[in-house]
Amino acid sequence: MGLFIKRLELIRHDLIAWTVAGTFFIVSVIAFFYSDMVFEPGGIEGMIFGLSTGAISSLLLLALRPQMRAARLFSSILHYCVSGSAIVMLSLSVSRFAMPLADGEMLSFDRSIGFHWRSFNAFVVQNPVIETILHGAYSTLLWQPVLLILIFSLKKDQREVSAFVLANTLIFIFTTAIFACVPVTTAWHHMNLSIAEVEARHMQDTRIWVESLMALRTGAPLMISNHMGFAIIGFPSYHTAGAVLCAGAFASIPRLRYLGLLLNVTIIVATPIMGGHYIADILSGAAVGLAGIWLSNVMMGYRPRHQSKIPWRFIPQLQPA
Repeated sequence: MGLFIKRLELIRHDLIAWTVAGTFFIVSVIAFFYSDMVFEPGGIEGMIFGLSTGAISSLLLLALRPQMRAARLFSSILHYCVSGSAIVMLSLSVSRFAMPLADGEMLSFDRSIGFHWRSFNAFVVQNPVIETILHGAYSTLLWQPVLLILIFSLKKDQREVSAFVLANTLIFIFTTAIFACVPVTTAWHHMNLSIAEVEARHMQDTRIWVESLMALRTGAPLMISNHMGFAIIGFPSYHTAGAVLCAGAFASIPRLRYLGLLLNVTIIVATPIMGGHYIADILSGAAVGLAGIWLSNVMMGYRPRHQSKIPWRFIPQLQPA
């Protein structure tokens, strides 16, 4: 019994992260099945069973081999998949709430600070090189967390990877909760741009999730494909929150610090175009990213190293309390 308790103590940080992710996943599954969704038979149930079985197996493997880096890598990747599946299901479910859209207020705020969405979009579309760079950077947020999980899993301090995946899960939770209360679509939808103009402005990807959101808000049953792999989140911007998290994580890796910062700043710049977001979405997304990092570090028992002279290094420079 004493050996078992000792092994649990070795994976204490993993258990904290998995408790949050597991609770998030269970709530998402329950909400999803009570939201009048129509889905292809076998796919959703198989995904839930596979992720649940994998989560339990990864924790058992960690308990048996707590120092095994491959076990922690497997557990962390699975943690990311579980949280990602949860936000997809829960974002679909909360879209049913049909709270009043806040697009008018968001667009007014943009204009009050001098940001003109059409002008910025036209500038990007007229400069193919800039558009390619922004589009390429924007798409990296899908694999950046996986790369960081791999790097952190190979480091000596295994608690870093637990703190990272926990922060990502907390960001998922915060963004979904806020969006449920303050839903928005996109600037182009609010301004009633035609489908042809949306496609001409290279906004096809945002058109898909906006159409899904509007269909869900009607309350009618909606067919959910087993291959639907995107969350419906307008406010705050998850891409911005995730970029803040990844930039902070890369800042703790000396050889990748500046590359990671440049890449994630580019993602934030791309967000109004590639994601159709308002500036308020971006500002709130940055705040959510910082909040996720801070709360994760509190839950993991970390404290900042105040001696850092570079402000953006403040976040990742952590040590046990």
